[in-house]
Amino acid sequence: MGKLFRQIFKEDIKKVIVWMLSPLLIAILGNFVYKLTDFRPISLIIVLSGSVMTFAPLISLASINDSDNNRFYGKKAAFYTTLPFTAREITGARLINYLIMGLVIGVFSIFNFLLIGLTSDGGLKPLDILKYIGESINLNIFISLVKYIIIIALFYAIFALIIMAANTLGASRPFNKMGRSAKLVLFVALILFQGYVYVKLISGLENTSLIKFKEYSTSAGKFSINMLDLNWSSFAIIVLILAIFALAYFALTNYFHKEKISVE
Repeated sequence: MGKLFRQIFKEDIKKVIVWMLSPLLIAILGNFVYKLTDFRPISLIIVLSGSVMTFAPLISLASINDSDNNRFYGKKAAFYTTLPFTAREITGARLINYLIMGLVIGVFSIFNFLLIGLTSDGGLKPLDILKYIGESINLNIFISLVKYIIIIALFYAIFALIIMAANTLGASRPFNKMGRSAKLVLFVALILFQGYVYVKLISGLENTSLIKFKEYSTSAGKFSINMLDLNWSSFAIIVLILAIFALAYFALTNYFHKEKISVE
């Protein structure tokens, strides 16, 4: 599985870097040239680059999805199907790739935000914001942040598995009879289903005493942080529920991928 992950990682990281960095570099270069020349048409290029940069994380994720689909169910499927990996190893490598790419996209997004702030005029600089946050965080706030990061990572893992499931089911019987629209229809259906389940779970848990919060507040100068923290039992319940969803989608994707390989 490690070899397969490294192979698909090398293919996808190049696309992510291009989408995440190119608009930023063009915007910074355009801003620099505009300040030197005061040539107004350049401002349009800066605005367009900024717009693309805003949607760069989504574009990068869409690019990863397209590569994943072509790799296992499209143009490159003939090559990847012959590799000596089980369906579980392939599904695992795909998931790890989505998770690592998501982390890379997140890091680049933060980097872009900081770089834009450093090159812009006026206002509170991003580094100042990070400085104030660093001064404000205590142990309780830090633990709360770690909990929320884990929960967000699980939400993203479920989202990635839904994308994978839509690709796999859309290429498998009987869904492949729907044609090219199968994967999009399945993705929308799975997202709506998962959203419905989330709403039902949230409304159900609100009526119980299983989920409890504590409020933490701290400040440094004019900057303050107020955060609701899940107690450990509530955190464990949420993590368990999300982990069950993730395992269910992993099993679904693995099953249909295995069936497709056996048919071929």
